[in-house]
Amino acid sequence: MKFTTSLLTTVFAISSLSASELEVPHITVTGMAEERVAPDEMSWRLRVESKGEKVAETAEVHDKKVAKVLAFLKQQGGDEKKISTSSISLEEERERQDCKYVHLGYKAQTDIRYVSQDLQKYRELWIGLSQLDGLSVRSVELQLADPIPHQESTRLKALAAAKKKAASMAEVLDSKIGKPLIIKDRPVNDGFYGVRITRNSIDSVLDGASSAGSLAAGTVSISSTVEVTFALTSAE
Repeated sequence: MKFTTSLLTTVFAISSLSASELEVPHITVTGMAEERVAPDEMSWRLRVESKGEKVAETAEVHDKKVAKVLAFLKQQGGDEKKISTSSISLEEERERQDCKYVHLGYKAQTDIRYVSQDLQKYRELWIGLSQLDGLSVRSVELQLADPIPHQESTRLKALAAAKKKAASMAEVLDSKIGKPLIIKDRPVNDGFYGVRITRNSIDSVLDGASSAGSLAAGTVSISSTVEVTFALTSAE
């Protein structure tokens, strides 16, 4: 279930623009808004590794390991388009000894990304993946499948907060605000809207902290900050 709460705060500052940049009386304010939303998607980043003495055998063994992981993920249901492989490599392993390189064997590696919108399967996925040979879990992220509606919502709330603050300030100065002259959107997120799972979080699930097999996902913060310059006119 999704839920949202809103927190509006505003920080303001009188503009220091020169007359040549903006020649009309004006006021500049910064409006901020935040929504906290329950994540509805989890993204798994996995890595399959294989080592061997012969290149052909290493490649064959690795191919079977990857196929086994992909088969397991497909069994979990969901959109198969959400499963992707990348960073596929097969290379010689060498070690420098006594000023020369010594051949150790061969190493194959494949990264896999799996996205699921069924957060209830967290424990089942973790236990199942831990039983697959040569597999390591690089990270698990709980995130929003579509953050855009929430981004747009917080931006509008930030604009409303900026307008309210500017009007309140202008009233104290026996003035009122006119049309907005400059509007600047200041992104506060790095493009990622989610919660990165820590090693402690994983351990708590394995220890049975979640008897239902689900994860306490918490909420994702989506914030927006805008800077708006309004014209000032006389209140009379």
